[in-house]
Amino acid sequence: AMAFSMILGHFDPRHPAYDEMARAYRDFMAAAVRYQDPDGFWHQFFDRVDGTYGDMLYTPAMTGALYRGLAPGLLDTSFLPYAPKGFDACKLRLWDGLTFGHSCAAGVSPSPCYYSVRPLSLVFRACATYVMFAILEKLRYEVSRTRKGVGSKNSSTVRAPRRKRCIGRRGRG
Repeated sequence: AMAFSMILGHFDPRHPAYDEMARAYRDFMAAAVRYQDPDGFWHQFFDRVDGTYGDMLYTPAMTGALYRGLAPGLLDTSFLPYAPKGFDACKLRLWDGLTFGHSCAAGVSPSPCYYSVRPLSLVFRACATYVMFAILEKLRYEVSRTRKGVGSKNSSTVRAPRRKRCIGRRGRG
């Protein structure tokens, strides 16, 4: 989701494949939000909430991907409740620079049980990139909303008057 949203952000909307890619992204996100747990987390296994923990790699990656899709309008407002819920879940898990409940570079295993019994890591650096992505995309989304509202009739935001550009010294003779 994270990479998909980033690629679409740099993909030319006039490209013949853009509409198909945007549709695939929307379909993926529509499927993924169904697996967000009541606390706002996505789990190690999207479709298995029991016996797994809310993951601090997937949750901020999904949250950032949601905000990144909402900002330019790739995702409609029906996706909006999921992003802040995921962001709040991440904030709950962060504590004194440490976090728990994220992947420990487990690799690939044929057994789902292998992942659910692994010890939880308490190192923030493993998920820091994903958390920063979520923060950046949340801020980007908020700025895009502010800009869309500036100057409109229904906006509570007031546009500051433009400053005149001064070239050289005025009024000095």
